Amino acid sequence: MEVLKVLPLDKLQPGMVVAEDVFSSDGTHKLLGRGVQLDENTMLALRRRGVEWVAVKGELAGTDIDPAEQALVRREVQSKLDETFAKVSTIPHMAALKATVMNHLVEKQLYERKKHL
Repeated sequence: MEVLKVLPLDKLQPGMVVAEDVFSSDGTHKLLGRGVQLDENTMLALRRRGVEWVAVKGELAGTDIDPAEQALVRREVQSKLDETFAKVSTIPHMAALKATVMNHLVEKQLYERKKHL
């Protein structure tokens, strides 16, 4: 299952694909759009602009649980987080935080379910 992972610049690799728009550190300028494939020059430019974190597309780690159950877990977590983040959902940094929390909680719940199989 493809997910969004928020990584610090030093963990990015050429070839990774940006999952969410990247903004300047003050949030006023869009630097990269979603779908851009990262290369060394782009990562260097982001570092020079003070960007510290980038959301990229990734995979859930080691899940061999039925895709329907994965989708159910994801919907349950999404519903809870939508309520929690409702008042700050338009702030770019909060969207990245929400995505990180979402992926962590989904992976944790899938891991727990896998242990009980």
